[in-house]
Amino acid sequence: QSRAQVTCKPCEPGYFCPERTVTSIKCGSVALYCPANSSVVEPATEGYYTIPGTEKAELIRESQRLCEVGYACVGGLKVFCNGVGEYSDEEGLAVCKTAPAGYTPNTDRTNITKCDKGTYSLGGTNKCSECAGDGQYTDEEGLPACKIAGAGYKPIEGRTGVEKCAAGKYSLGGQDGCKACDPGQYSDKDGASTCKISPPGYYPKEDKTNVTKCEVGKFSHTGSAACKRCSEEGQYTDKEGSES
Repeated sequence: QSRAQVTCKPCEPGYFCPERTVTSIKCGSVALYCPANSSVVEPATEGYYTIPGTEKAELIRESQRLCEVGYACVGGLKVFCNGVGEYSDEEGLAVCKTAPAGYTPNTDRTNITKCDKGTYSLGGTNKCSECAGDGQYTDEEGLPACKIAGAGYKPIEGRTGVEKCAAGKYSLGGQDGCKACDPGQYSDKDGASTCKISPPGYYPKEDKTNVTKCEVGKFSHTGSAACKRCSEEGQYTDKEGSES
């Protein structure tokens, strides 16, 4: 009696065939893969994902592929880095990176971009925030926090820098605008942090940018907003700039 001839078949990709087995076995998980002629399963390497990547082939993965930029790969799965502040600028990452302070992820999550002037980021966010607080600005790209306008300055439109307060005005700093000098005060230079006091015999101009001498027949004391006429009997001034 002749024996039936037995022909061994190669183990197909996506399956493994232990020694002396009579049937092939599915790899069994997206975290495992089995190249052709496998006798054991291979675990997916961190930073790689298993293929083919279809739902139908979930249990019969036959190879692994290096994770592309914009993704992170662990457990055989490829996941898009679309969490808040996430990105991936390298191949083979197992975990997405987080945008540092002063930066936000690109739309395709393959890199990061500096925050524009006038904005800032604390890090780990998708969008830069505008400098909207009193006196805030940023005159550089990629800043983690807004700067504060110093005394004598105010933020310019767009919050991308500062400019000096005009003569006749002042700022203590940390303010969006400059204030006009109070009555009896003036500032004769740009960038004033405080106003000067009008001296005796003078009064501030209407725009508070300087002082003017009192006319003949009038006088003023320190910090006067206007000159007074000599009104009492027997009083007079025969020169400009009189203080009494």
